[in-house]
Amino acid sequence: MPPTVSILISFYNQSRFVKETVLSALAQTFQEVEVVVRDDGSTDGGMDQLKQISDPRLRLLTGPNLGPSGSNNALLAEARGEFVAFLAGDDVFTKTKIEEQIAVMNGGGRFIYAPVLFINEYSTRIDTPKKMAHLFGEGPSSRIDLFRKLF
Repeated sequence: MPPTVSILISFYNQSRFVKETVLSALAQTFQEVEVVVRDDGSTDGGMDQLKQISDPRLRLLTGPNLGPSGSNNALLAEARGEFVAFLAGDDVFTKTKIEEQIAVMNGGGRFIYAPVLFINEYSTRIDTPKKMAHLFGEGPSSRIDLFRKLF
């Protein structure tokens, strides 16, 4: 049976963070996921770290450097899930992210916004950078507010 959600991770020379990224995807409370990771031509050994992870939901791909959009398109072609979630190679998901978003989708939602929490290289939460505060401050108060901020 295909997974409900394909979590797609592209990375390029992010060996310092990518294992934590992948582990956060695999640690979701919603377990019907596949995690598809594509190394976009890295030279820093990140894929070697990921090969140590043994989980049947994990698929590892390598390829030439296509840039972020090209690599994400390559991942989309590999996705088997009903839904897709993108995760950057230096970011992490909270453990309940997918579970909460699936609940919204099952309730008739068509667009999902997840607030952003900023962390440093030690996974410690930090204040929103000032240059992004207008987008991610306290989060939008309504859907209309969100669309106004994004568009």
